Amino acid sequence: MDNKKNLIILAVIVAVIIIGAIGGYFYLEKLKNYQQVQQITTTQTQQNPLPDFGVQTAPLQNVPDINPTTQTNPYKAVKTNPFE
Repeated sequence: MDNKKNLIILAVIVAVIIIGAIGGYFYLEKLKNYQQVQQITTTQTQQNPLPDFGVQTAPLQNVPDINPTTQTNPYKAVKTNPFE
């Protein structure tokens, strides 16, 4: 009876080791594939996804000055107040 009990325990331990080895193999294969996909995607995102046309596209680069505070005062040359 004791010998049969030891045999069952040994069989369970061997089965757990085999199942663990198979599961570890599939997990590592999946991890390796994931790392390869991640490496491919990071390589693709490091490249510029938009074409370079050689034209600057800054919208505020050549804007006309329409701020009224930077324009000169039209009454600056007048010595006296015209409204007196």
